[in-house]
Amino acid sequence: MKITNKIIILSLIFFVILYTVCTIFFNKSFTAGVLCGYLIAGLNFFMLSRKIKNAFEGKIFSALAFNTQIRLLGTGAAVWAAYEYLHVSMIGILVGISVVPLCILPVAIHHYRSENDDTSDGCGGSA
Repeated sequence: MKITNKIIILSLIFFVILYTVCTIFFNKSFTAGVLCGYLIAGLNFFMLSRKIKNAFEGKIFSALAFNTQIRLLGTGAAVWAAYEYLHVSMIGILVGISVVPLCILPVAIHHYRSENDDTSDGCGGSA
């Protein structure tokens, strides 16, 4: 499984737990903000990962052509629209946006450790 998919799956699991807790303990504005923030961050991460893959495959122009500015502008516009028109909590949006970046580090550590593990017998002990 690709590392991008692992990050999305872990963040989705974490988001479902967070959304359930927010639904029980917080108001609807905060919960909707968490949902909007997670959707914005997930889309932003997906677009960024596609562009990075294109850059490593040699498609430099398609990877760099206005990518950063358009993604940043789109993210800002989506956050503003969610806050202004949907009347969701800004703190909820920020909590939702932070779910995906918080899941990148554990997946990266797990990926690094599984590649550099010198015990390939599957027993977990030293050979």
